[in-house]
Amino acid sequence: MPRRRRLRAAILQERENVRKQFQRPTDPQCIGNLLVKLDFGALDSGKVSSYVPCIGLADLSNLLGRPKGIQGSQNSCYMDAALFSMFCCTDIFDRSKGDEKRSRIITLLSSAIVYPLRRCHYVRADHVMKFRKLLSEFVPEATGFMEEEKDPEEFLDLLFGRIFQANYLFQLINTEDSSAIQQRSVVTVQQLLEKSFFDLNVLLSKIPTRLILQIPRYGKEKLFRAVIPSLQLDVSPILLNHPHSCWRCNRLAQLQCKECYLVKTQKLSDTFFCTKCFHEFHSSLPTDQDHAVVLVTAPIVLQLASVMCIESSHYVSFARTGHKPDAEWIFFDSMADREGEASGHNVPEVSLCVEFNRWFCPENYEQLVQQLTSNPAELPPQFDRLVSDCYLCFYYWPDGLLYS
Repeated sequence: MPRRRRLRAAILQERENVRKQFQRPTDPQCIGNLLVKLDFGALDSGKVSSYVPCIGLADLSNLLGRPKGIQGSQNSCYMDAALFSMFCCTDIFDRSKGDEKRSRIITLLSSAIVYPLRRCHYVRADHVMKFRKLLSEFVPEATGFMEEEKDPEEFLDLLFGRIFQANYLFQLINTEDSSAIQQRSVVTVQQLLEKSFFDLNVLLSKIPTRLILQIPRYGKEKLFRAVIPSLQLDVSPILLNHPHSCWRCNRLAQLQCKECYLVKTQKLSDTFFCTKCFHEFHSSLPTDQDHAVVLVTAPIVLQLASVMCIESSHYVSFARTGHKPDAEWIFFDSMADREGEASGHNVPEVSLCVEFNRWFCPENYEQLVQQLTSNPAELPPQFDRLVSDCYLCFYYWPDGLLYS
């Protein structure tokens, strides 16, 4: 039997063995037996009690290779990828406050997962299992956190809403009745977000310091050939009572013409005009229409921190190592390989992404769209995977990173 098939069979058998061991996911005896029986490998990541800053460029080389990142076990890839996305190369989701029960979970998350990941560049799976056990005890009605495959949204909702008790925005991008968008095979996150808010006729009441966007799917079916994550996400057009600037001359904008959106312009931000540019732009129209007067300020731009991708129910993570346009990208898979087959353990891997900066460059956007639609084989395989399997995008506002 080929090695790949043997490894696949070993993983399936391991999952079946775990299901047989569990009668109740929160049963301490069952959980204790599982932790004793499973082999996580000899390398232990230990605990780090003091704060460790996120990994920077100077330490990037130590993060690459195997075993690096967070070791996966018992269908944990959704949690591994989410934790890596939020905590490896950024501190925007760090949290230190909470009541006694929540502090216990937050302390374990920090000392056994986040800080060892940043200092030792590796987290053994038994530490994640203990974190999953605490989650199961804290929310007993949310079954399956110890052994089942979960949707990342369920985990993130529990983490932010019940554990961190922090205000954040998780937005499912709407694509219903969006034929103009759905006719395209390649779109950007900026385009999807603007069209979603436009169709729903809603605005944000305040600037989100953190924004997690879920890319639309119909089950496992993709709606687009590729979704390109926007490195900078301009949320000014979807903010309530937010001042804007004229998209043509950058002077103060007095008018917004929504009738132009997707008819004469492709960006919602391109519907804001100063009076002069409005008349010049609309000179071909027979008559001018009334427009609402708005105030003006600099655009509010969020930065992309990381992206979670899904393929065949397996989650992986792509993370930026900084917010500069030329920042390097890294790829993380908590189950990249396996040692010992059925009785062994998974081997996580972190690798450097090749040529991502080139293809994310705005000047190469048209070429990228052409490549994706006609000759995707010429793209780096990791980049094609990023835009093809994009599922969750993690954004933050650099000027407002204070928890409420």
